[in-house]
Amino acid sequence: MRLPRLLRCISFLVLVFARSLAEEPAPAETKASLLTPKDKPVSLEEIEKLAPGAKVTRSEGAEGLIRFTAEWDEATVNINFKPDFDRETQTVGALGFISKFPEEDRKTPDARKLAAFIPSVQQAYGIILPRGFDSKGQASALLRDLAKQLDGYVISGGSFYDSLGFRVLGSPFDSPFLGRAGRGLYRPDPATPTAKILAGAWDATFGMKSVMEDATMQVWMESVDVFGEDGSHRSKGTMELLLTPTDAEEGFIMSLDFENTGGWEEKDGKIVIHAEKTTTANHQAEIEELKEVIEEMAAEMRKTTDPDLNWMIYRNPDLILFEESEVGITGQMKRKEASVEPKAPAMPK
Repeated sequence: MRLPRLLRCISFLVLVFARSLAEEPAPAETKASLLTPKDKPVSLEEIEKLAPGAKVTRSEGAEGLIRFTAEWDEATVNINFKPDFDRETQTVGALGFISKFPEEDRKTPDARKLAAFIPSVQQAYGIILPRGFDSKGQASALLRDLAKQLDGYVISGGSFYDSLGFRVLGSPFDSPFLGRAGRGLYRPDPATPTAKILAGAWDATFGMKSVMEDATMQVWMESVDVFGEDGSHRSKGTMELLLTPTDAEEGFIMSLDFENTGGWEEKDGKIVIHAEKTTTANHQAEIEELKEVIEEMAAEMRKTTDPDLNWMIYRNPDLILFEESEVGITGQMKRKEASVEPKAPAMPK
């Protein structure tokens, strides 16, 4: 293991994570699949209605492949399908994918509904976004609207999303909402003030994954967050980091406990959280070489007061999904009746 260079990479990630200085990532190709119980293929006219402002074309390729392309100035969506869809292979594969998730995740109402849906699948569309999700949300809106019209589900990354765009089963490192951040706070009831939505105590879980040249870093946090209608905010929890070198089968764990107090405000569709004071404790590292790294991270957390900018998506009164807009941390908050000391989180496999 090339430890010196690896530690430099980690140190850089520490600074990015603590100070939220990550630059906007370059557009990258994104792939997805849309499963539907409807066997009638969509038409060019239907795609045109679902993609206002886009130039929509239809083409045919080898082995009966049909492709629709919707193109805007900042986004492109390719929708591919074959009339002779192999239904059996697709459904077996999807059910096998679902079976690999933890049992507790598969027992949720959303996951049970998804599993019951899979045997009804009659057609699958392969989706390619050559330039990824755009900041205006045109590509993700087309995927969601198409899924809604076809009564289907979208598979993107390692997760399943329903036709509203919510992640119903998947990886904590995938976005909780289909597409890039930037859609603002989703409200079923627009009249409900944000302070009313957030007020109270929440069990929060966060995740982030960063792939570097020498290693993959996974960050997992669990905390109790309390939002006040007066704009106050406090958070107390545990953070674990799993570092897996590229040339190793197993990784190394670092962890620390944290507590911060400050405030929050809504600005330009974002929830801005200000950590005015942060304390850390119980710094742990699995190997000696990483002890200095966890101490460095703790020091950065204690002295950094830059605000965190979060896109929060309100699904119901007891569940809020969110995405930290600078570094790319995703997570969720579930409302709780009373604040309790959080337990150390288990790292996802």
